[in-house]
Amino acid sequence: MARQEPHTRADYPVFQTISTRWMDNDVYGHVNNVVYYSYFDTAVNGYLMAQGVLDFRAGQTVGLVVETGCQFFAPIAFPDTVNAGNLQLGYDHFPSSQKATLLVNYFDDRIYRVARGAALGPIIEKGRAIVDFNYEKTFSDNWTVKLKVKNLTNEAVAYSQNVNEVEIYETGTSVNLSISYSL
Repeated sequence: MARQEPHTRADYPVFQTISTRWMDNDVYGHVNNVVYYSYFDTAVNGYLMAQGVLDFRAGQTVGLVVETGCQFFAPIAFPDTVNAGNLQLGYDHFPSSQKATLLVNYFDDRIYRVARGAALGPIIEKGRAIVDFNYEKTFSDNWTVKLKVKNLTNEAVAYSQNVNEVEIYETGTSVNLSISYSL
């Protein structure tokens, strides 16, 4: 299977520039694998601060990285600069008791199953974007309304082997609305 190509800058709408540090290097002379995940936190919180949404000293908003993933294409080392791209939109307004989050999960083609026999080649799950939306509003101290919409784009799930499409289907979009009352 051919090595996956890196995404281009056009694939990411937001960038944060992060300077590597001397301590990021390991004994092999490049940034240690675990350090990349700290860059995710730095990128998200740096973006939120630049937008005036996060004030970690006096504000009530908290920036979270709820899911991460990392694909290795080439080593970096101090004093290189990292350009981290991310997309996650969230809104949490404490005075009005509202929360809204748009979650975008994108992955490229990936191996789904390794076939027996070298001539067949692996079964590849085609890359796609999955978009979810969550909204929550609390009324008084007792009532809460939650709306969850999963898989907004309903992109087809497709599997191929060599150049032949093996299976294709849609999982559908699910909508969940709940109203709760607590005593």
